[in-house]
Amino acid sequence: MRLALVGAGSFIARQVLQAIQSSFSESIEPFPVPYGADLDQHIAGADVVVNFALSPVFLASPYAEQSDADLKAARAAQRAGARFIMLSTRRVYPSSERWGAGEGCLALGDETLYGQNKAASERFVRDCTNGAAVILRLSNIIGFEYEQSRPRRTFMAMALRSLQTVGKISFDMSPAVRRDFLPVEICAARIVQAASSKEAGTFNLGAGFPLACGDVAEAVIRGFGRGDLDVTKSENRDAFYLDTTKWDSMFPTRFTK
Repeated sequence: MRLALVGAGSFIARQVLQAIQSSFSESIEPFPVPYGADLDQHIAGADVVVNFALSPVFLASPYAEQSDADLKAARAAQRAGARFIMLSTRRVYPSSERWGAGEGCLALGDETLYGQNKAASERFVRDCTNGAAVILRLSNIIGFEYEQSRPRRTFMAMALRSLQTVGKISFDMSPAVRRDFLPVEICAARIVQAASSKEAGTFNLGAGFPLACGDVAEAVIRGFGRGDLDVTKSENRDAFYLDTTKWDSMFPTRFTK
């Protein structure tokens, strides 16, 4: 299987490439496609295309087709005769559906432009591929995300950067708030599973259970070797977890606490 990784410099894409290389599997031939590359040229001959690319405009502006990297990659995959995998987000679920959201829940986007745009992108990708795409709705994907050159605004990236620079993790929410965290290594392995399968459809990709954010932060501090947890607000904000029953039934490798 020839596996094209579009936006191969991204955090998750690099882990997918590492997972394939460390498995020494001769059945998968990955080839990275840099962000902004000519897709028709770079994915010619691919069996499966996974898109990791994301335009910064997509995060901050209302939906526009020209900034939809998923739709562009899906169309290129169709022209190449390849299967397509889209990485979506748990933010397609509105606040009313956040706790235990399943794939059948309303998914028109949450209060963020990112969530609304990804929900729109999902619809266009399904239409483009006649429903044959794999759409993976990701929970909070965590790993070693400390990069000085490319600071990410994720839970783990900000925690590690704060520990490194000021010796503490600052919370503007209650440490008791629970969210769904999935290690990037497991996420990468599951993306490879999806690419190797003939299954199509929409799947939640998370741990399937919530953890207190304060507990996660304390574990990071212990691993770092020093630091404090500084709580500036005690709001109960954005608690969520994803129902992963559908994924678990198709790919029985359930992640446990």
